[in-house]
Amino acid sequence: MHASKQSGFTLIELIVVIVILGILASVALPRFVDLQGEARRSVINSTSGSIQAANAMIYGKALVDGVASLPTSSIDIGGGVKVATAYGYPDATTAGIGAALESAAGLSALYSLNPDGTATFLVNGARRPHQCQVAYTPPARASGRPSVKTDTAGC
Repeated sequence: MHASKQSGFTLIELIVVIVILGILASVALPRFVDLQGEARRSVINSTSGSIQAANAMIYGKALVDGVASLPTSSIDIGGGVKVATAYGYPDATTAGIGAALESAAGLSALYSLNPDGTATFLVNGARRPHQCQVAYTPPARASGRPSVKTDTAGC
């Protein structure tokens, strides 16, 4: 008589493989979970870049139009879009930086206008929204430059 030989995995071997896969998954999962945070940080950085590009475009147009030294003015950037300016740069209003971004980058961002003259752009879904933002402040004088500050700590 032949003793039949069965081949396959024992229960212990299967349990060991499952445990190893579980350990690998628990190590890899946190790396993939933070993809949303990385995406939010990318939105903040691209919004900052869009603001800086819009500033350069609007200021160049203000220089050509001769209104770069005026405390308030508006620039026609084409397509029937007028951008309110402060010393040649977009001001911190919907008619200023809001209009410049809509026209310049096709960007639709959530932002708030603060009493101190700053426009704050926030990202939906951030863990700490006020630490995942871009703050834009137009210049306060003719020789000044606008301020664009990013904070990605809470994304």
